[in-house]
Amino acid sequence: MPTFNDLFVRDSLQDTGVVPSPGYPYTSPDIICYQQVADPTTTFTNNYNTDPNIPYEIGVYNYVYVRASNLSTQPASGTMKVYVTDINFVLTPNTWINKAMTTGGGQNFVALPQVPAPQPTAPSISVATTPFMWQPPTDNKHYCAIGQVITQSHPNNIPASFSKWDDFVMWVRNNQNICWRNLSIVNNLPNPQWDQPIPFNNITSQQSPIMFIATCTNLPIGSTVTLKCDALSINVSNTITNVQQYVYGPGMCPGGFAGYLETMVFLPSGKPWSGSISTAYYVGVDSDSAASRFALDLRCHAVDPQALSLGNGNLIEAGNCSFVFGSPPSTERLLALR
Repeated sequence: MPTFNDLFVRDSLQDTGVVPSPGYPYTSPDIICYQQVADPTTTFTNNYNTDPNIPYEIGVYNYVYVRASNLSTQPASGTMKVYVTDINFVLTPNTWINKAMTTGGGQNFVALPQVPAPQPTAPSISVATTPFMWQPPTDNKHYCAIGQVITQSHPNNIPASFSKWDDFVMWVRNNQNICWRNLSIVNNLPNPQWDQPIPFNNITSQQSPIMFIATCTNLPIGSTVTLKCDALSINVSNTITNVQQYVYGPGMCPGGFAGYLETMVFLPSGKPWSGSISTAYYVGVDSDSAASRFALDLRCHAVDPQALSLGNGNLIEAGNCSFVFGSPPSTERLLALR
């Protein structure tokens, strides 16, 4: 059996790159639903020999990471797309070609960084550091995902159609830049009425203290507001009891980190939308820095001292996103760098 000679994605844990691939072709371990992680490259390289997938949760954003292995004799890089479709016995491309997952920035592909040729004792694994973000509908259907790695040698090998179901199966098995995964869907958590991921990053190479502060104004009394970033172990909630209330999310951010803060709102039963949320992102800087002195002079935001735990430093506001709710929620987003 011939072996593929490019970046390849597995159809199952038994897949080593031979053509056609062995095992069940709809269990790819390289399309990975997982909690948000701080270092995708290390995480999904270290567990390459396992299938770390967790079920997709209905009604919230799921983080979908992808990886590939270099089987060529040269360094290799590429991009990857993941298409998703509901159940169909004949997965012809017209049922999924226009249904690609997207990133938080709206791109329908992610980059697979260049990796060297493999060594005799170790695979060469390329992990996309940016996840796709998919929010399954609340219809409890079965879904399938089709992954496609695009490289200079394999720019696009998706056919227009298949005549029967087994043609699709053999196309997956015979093309090692294509993978397939049936998705496990669960509904174990309460579904928020609003779930907004906001990207943020640490542009420095040093670990920094950070703080998210959500100012909740005129939200329905009894609502719950949650700030969540699994990668930084931030998961805090507050029940609204006043016309203005704060939710604090402190953490430590590794150097070079890029990820998302999710702000979720759970409304009490029967309550209509009202009010607004303004979420500010604070970063820790030395107390004698110019930015720190400027922020202290500006005095643009009151911060509860009990929520801060810095040493010789201050938290300064790096950005702010405001969301104004109507009924149903229409969102106005305002960005301001302090």
